[in-house]
Amino acid sequence: MKNGPVASLVKDLIDKSSFLTDEEKHYAEEYLGNLDTRIVKSIKDVDLSVFSKSDIEALNFAINNFSKYQALTLVNFSHEYPEWKKHKQQLDSGQRQASMDYSDFLKIPKMQKMILLLLTINYSK
Repeated sequence: MKNGPVASLVKDLIDKSSFLTDEEKHYAEEYLGNLDTRIVKSIKDVDLSVFSKSDIEALNFAINNFSKYQALTLVNFSHEYPEWKKHKQQLDSGQRQASMDYSDFLKIPKMQKMILLLLTINYSK
């Protein structure tokens, strides 16, 4: 996708694709609502029982640290991570998808640029 990696099944759920199984279609219809072609929201309360403690901790970390930023700011921030940089040239040339290596998500981005980006974001408000 243009603004970041999205797992294929997640994209299919969001798009309510014809590739979905009946169970997946039911899930998408029951839990996901499209505000527009780019924004999806939960239409039911979150069932926290499906998440581990570390899942909930990670979600809370993301909400507490990133919810104050606009979508484009988050896109720019996420594009500094190795899993995006690895496929940037392919995606910039028009390729719509790339196979992701899970180990790329564990690599640490170059912190100097990330810190400068965050400082710029915080002082530009």
